[in-house]
Amino acid sequence: VGAFGHGESQMGRREDATRHYEAAERMDPRNAINVGNSARPLVYLRRCAQARESIVRSLALAPANLSRITVKVQSYLCEGDSAGARAAIADAVRRVGPTDTAAYFANGQEWLFDAETFALLRRLTPASFDGNEGLWALAQAWASWRSGDLPSAREFGAKALSLLESQTRAAPKAATPHVFLGQALVFAGRKAEGVRESLLATELEPVERSPFSGSDWVWGLAQTYM
Repeated sequence: VGAFGHGESQMGRREDATRHYEAAERMDPRNAINVGNSARPLVYLRRCAQARESIVRSLALAPANLSRITVKVQSYLCEGDSAGARAAIADAVRRVGPTDTAAYFANGQEWLFDAETFALLRRLTPASFDGNEGLWALAQAWASWRSGDLPSAREFGAKALSLLESQTRAAPKAATPHVFLGQALVFAGRKAEGVRESLLATELEPVERSPFSGSDWVWGLAQTYM
């Protein structure tokens, strides 16, 4: 039943996905794999509080699941509740640990960090990003920009650019590398190229064909205009 929900979610059939996910949860309510899956389609349906209730049940079984915590953050943001989103990330710091939380929510969501977690982000090394120096440099570009340190943002953007270009060449048909490369280009002072690169991600996986992930690339494109 949960597999039906997954397939429907991928196709953008969110009402159907929610019904099947909830049915699977009722059948196996102590299995973390089946609990809370309805939260993401519920967020897309703007049923934010209901999504949060679903994800809280999931986190009761798997409290350190950062993917689930992300949906909890989204459930607050879809209500315009930045204080709730900040509190959810602060709770993740306690549940998961500050280093893993800072690295996971870097590259665009660091504005939700408290001062201590934000300062930690700026001290992290590539090891905290699974050794991916490109993503580390991009995270530092974001953090520098948030701090108003534009020269450092440009420097880290240029560093990220040189590293992410090779990753994009290795997977030219994958949307994710193009989004990250687009952001690096913008930080490096090449905004027009960055917008084109991020736009390519939305063309590789448009919302019409990939309703589940396509909206993520639209969000990535929007970030290049910030």
